[in-house]
Amino acid sequence: MSFIFEKILAEKIIQNICFFKELKNDKELYSWREIFKFFLNNNIIIKNENKYYVNDSVVISNFMCKKIQNLLKSCNEINTITRKDIDNILDKNITIRTMTGIGSRETPKDVLDTMTNLMYELHKDGWILRSGGASGADDAFEKGILNYTGKIEEDYAEIFIPWNNFLGDDKNYPKKSSQGYIVDEIPKQLLYSISTALKIGYYGDGVFSENAINGIMKTLEKISEAEANFLNKNLISKINDIIPFVKNEKYKCYLRQLDLVIKYHPKPNFLKVGGLNLMARNSLQILGKDLKTPTDIVICYTNMGTGKGGTGQALRIAQDNNIPIIDLGSLEYKNASINEIKFFMETLLNKNSLSFH
Repeated sequence: MSFIFEKILAEKIIQNICFFKELKNDKELYSWREIFKFFLNNNIIIKNENKYYVNDSVVISNFMCKKIQNLLKSCNEINTITRKDIDNILDKNITIRTMTGIGSRETPKDVLDTMTNLMYELHKDGWILRSGGASGADDAFEKGILNYTGKIEEDYAEIFIPWNNFLGDDKNYPKKSSQGYIVDEIPKQLLYSISTALKIGYYGDGVFSENAINGIMKTLEKISEAEANFLNKNLISKINDIIPFVKNEKYKCYLRQLDLVIKYHPKPNFLKVGGLNLMARNSLQILGKDLKTPTDIVICYTNMGTGKGGTGQALRIAQDNNIPIIDLGSLEYKNASINEIKFFMETLLNKNSLSFH
């Protein structure tokens, strides 16, 4: 997509700097000053020896254009900046899509490099990354964002970690919410109660024994924040049956995540508490933090493209939701270039779109 209109606007803003200074107390100029600051912070406008210039070499991403559009919504034409200058940018159709980038901690080095470079290019094209912050493939995708933006922010990267100070590749740099990561730490009381229930009375197909399901309900009743009130416990045998009796939205989401672990994991009753938490966050990587916003496509690596390991849980959820998957460990995509992967992505996305019409 061409970003010539953004650079024309930048040039006109520079031409109007003196005009802005004369009216520095004018409230109508607040939005224009915010745009000017944004252009400076993103090197669209650069300053050299007290003079401002448009940076012809800067690459304006879809994310940057989307931000400019949002800032321009509250702007009016002023001096030499016309309504057409504003509308040329506002009228652009900027698409922001979501890609889940996950995979094995033992992903080969050449594939890790491909993942990082691919994410760097996709970010420029307006793709949000969803991932899990683990070492290996997750971190490789994340580095593609960091190489472009220098930081993690929810606007362009949803990195779900199971607890604060979660470790990726760099053991000296534990990840936490204050750095922009989304912490999905399910309360330990709830995890322990479900872990216990899975071990003492899980029948399969999501069904628990009366004793096991009662243990989960008693735990929820003790957690005041959950706001659980069970009217008829005799009708409840699955976690999904519990959800309507819990008022707190956060706890509803925790229960849905754990229900998805049980639904898609081949042996949920073998998972320890930490494993339950890790598996639970896989559903967010595919379905979003509200579990209602599916990712557009999954790019991953599993050994020989088998879809096994921890990544397999996320892939099973994606398959069941008709989300396209590109596994860079499979022979079909082995040694594919960045441009080839992008071509495969668009082919699968177009095919998937047609299948819903």
